[in-house]
Amino acid sequence: MNRHQQRVVLLFSLLLISAALLGCANNRPADATTVAYEQDFDRARASIAGAERAGAEEHGRAQLTLAREKLRAAEEAVEDGETERARRLAVEAHLDADLAIAIARNEETQALVAEVQSGLRTLEEQLRRTDGAGDRP
Repeated sequence: MNRHQQRVVLLFSLLLISAALLGCANNRPADATTVAYEQDFDRARASIAGAERAGAEEHGRAQLTLAREKLRAAEEAVEDGETERARRLAVEAHLDADLAIAIARNEETQALVAEVQSGLRTLEEQLRRTDGAGDRP
């Protein structure tokens, strides 16, 4: 075999290997949509758990309940073979849970602001009393 024939055989071999690899790349395990909605489900579950830890049961209960309901509906959609609907519901559940977290944190922040404001009023009153006592002869 001369050099030219060796190169042709080598190129042909590389072409076959490339074609085989491309064929394997298209044979994804399960379905790409399945992998995607599983990630959406995982995000939704994590957000719901985070909302529970953030105190959303007390503040943001409506959004947390809605997130749980949407996650349940997404699971039912998967059982019915409606993967696109399942994905959409899982994403919505994630967003509702994140909203519940934001509401819970906002309530905590508002409570802290009220506490700080109350402390400032107390300090102002004490300063006025001290200034008033200092003015007297």
